[in-house]
Amino acid sequence: MQLGWIKKDPFMQLPNMTPEACQILREALPPGTTIYKYAIMDELQRKALLSNIFEWTPEQYEDHMIAINALPLIKVKMTAEVQGEEQAQVGDILTCKLRVDFLKLQKGEQSGYVHSNTYPYLRREGWYLIITEETMTGLAVVEKLPVEENFYEKEF
Repeated sequence: MQLGWIKKDPFMQLPNMTPEACQILREALPPGTTIYKYAIMDELQRKALLSNIFEWTPEQYEDHMIAINALPLIKVKMTAEVQGEEQAQVGDILTCKLRVDFLKLQKGEQSGYVHSNTYPYLRREGWYLIITEETMTGLAVVEKLPVEENFYEKEF
């Protein structure tokens, strides 16, 4: 999150959002709505909500929607199983399958470049898979994900 250490509210990443506007938006949204849930809302529903609480110009709405559509939204699904068994037991070999879907990318598209006012250099988006145990004191896997499609799958 750009300027996350200064501007704590994730909604501050979006254009036309002041701390006061973030508070008004949070009060209008269902309790517990995160920026992710807000970004995957239907665009018409989001625009109706915004028009009820803000008096923005059409350009302000457009800037807001462009920023939301540029967010790198993902959906992660992971399964773990022991082949031929219904339950895992000590000593079994566990097969894990990970699938990451990039919701804003169409088939054949790749993610673009990252923009930040506080990082003025051209940089491609990068994703890493980090698997650790519950206490996070040791690493099991650290791997850069080569995202070449609108999804990534791995079995280990």
